[in-house]
Amino acid sequence: MSRTRRFDRVPPAEPRLLEGARFFNLGRFFESHEVWESLWHEVEGKERQLLQGLIQLAAAYHHLSRNNRAGARYLYARGRARLVPWAPRHAGLAIADFLSQVDEDFAKLKRGEQPTRSPKLRSG
Repeated sequence: MSRTRRFDRVPPAEPRLLEGARFFNLGRFFESHEVWESLWHEVEGKERQLLQGLIQLAAAYHHLSRNNRAGARYLYARGRARLVPWAPRHAGLAIADFLSQVDEDFAKLKRGEQPTRSPKLRSG
């Protein structure tokens, strides 16, 4: 019987957090979702909301890549709401900058334009 480690905060420089960001930045939204979800299962406490927001935005962009605009808009709204409290930066990620880029894409979508689907989640 194996025990899954649990922690209240995302550890500094958690490799899966950065790996998910790398996949997202490459446009591999499904993979980023999966990596972040594996971390989400191990985190307890408020930081689950941070991870859930990232997961939902990755899923939103995955829906966009499949031309499911309604699903993308729904997940965008939910994911964005979960990330706002973590701005401007948290766990080494530039959350405010990321949200600004994502907001621009979804404003385009609302106007009937094609989003660029190129936001970058930066660390540092």
